[in-house]
Amino acid sequence: DETEWPVQVAGILRHGVPKVLYAEDKTIFPSTYLGFDAHYGMWHPPFYQYSLALAALVLGLSDAAVRGVSLLWFLGSMLLAWRVLGLILPRGTPALLRAVPLALVLLTPLVSEGSLHPDIDNTSLTFFLLLFSLAFLRDPLDASWRRCLYLGLLLALALWSKLTSPVFLLGAAVLFHFLNRRFRSGIRLAVVVPLLGFGLFFSTYLLYCKLLGYPPEFMFEASYLHNRRIYMPNTLWPIVQSMRWHTV
Repeated sequence: DETEWPVQVAGILRHGVPKVLYAEDKTIFPSTYLGFDAHYGMWHPPFYQYSLALAALVLGLSDAAVRGVSLLWFLGSMLLAWRVLGLILPRGTPALLRAVPLALVLLTPLVSEGSLHPDIDNTSLTFFLLLFSLAFLRDPLDASWRRCLYLGLLLALALWSKLTSPVFLLGAAVLFHFLNRRFRSGIRLAVVVPLLGFGLFFSTYLLYCKLLGYPPEFMFEASYLHNRRIYMPNTLWPIVQSMRWHTV
């Protein structure tokens, strides 16, 4: 990410999309990058990359601009975490005690140092996951249709940062209802929120790709099919490899 995101931000400034032509690229590939006609860089949905591009457009593509955007996302996440703690902790908890969990987060090197890295996970993804959490925790027992639509919109925003992590957060919200024996509410949440969230994401993503001439399949081939080994237990990978060998 340290080497790839700035390059793709430059591509956005030139072409409007995370793409670097081979003639522009300083990286020497032994063959075409994953078989595509350019060095594309949208391994995950590009919300974070466009926030970097906006900063680069205003301030110039510099180390300070790129890391400054990550830091702003991180500070926004910490503000949301403060609000979430206010909902989790008992009413009337002193502010100093409420600050202890937040201080532990800030003292964690992986988090605090990661806030200066150009990376999706510590920036826009964390922000939108916390925003979804805050909306859910304000009234966790409410699973009305209006509530589900609102959470679906927030899920779509989170998916524009990454397609994997938001699903687990939604699963936790559904599990909360089931553990409280609110089965109808849990089923409604499990059906309506992902249908709206993923529906909005894929419709806007395909529209984005069509309008800007971006290959919609690249993200899935690069991040999931090409790297499928990281999503699969070690015990299953040899089986998949042997099945592929027998079908060649």
